[in-house]
Amino acid sequence: SETFGNAIVEAMSHELPVLSTTVGVVKEWPLDAPIERFEGDDPSVLSGLLIHLLGSLELRSELGQQARAFVLKRYHCDEICARYEQIYEGFR
Repeated sequence: SETFGNAIVEAMSHELPVLSTTVGVVKEWPLDAPIERFEGDDPSVLSGLLIHLLGSLELRSELGQQARAFVLKRYHCDEICARYEQIYEGFR
């Protein structure tokens, strides 16, 4: 079980849209993250969402660009390092 979601960040950083069920680490991700969240357990609904996403290059491109921008803003290595520095400064 992963506690962060590296696969999600990696996909988003390569401008890939993310469609996920709302289990595990996805429940912990910020609501403003451009992740298409699928709630429920009906496979026909999930397959419909996948078919819709696969059928629209424009939608995939738009979601992918939003995903990359989100990752670069929130999870860029410079941002992560700055957060750690703030934590460490608090221990002085």
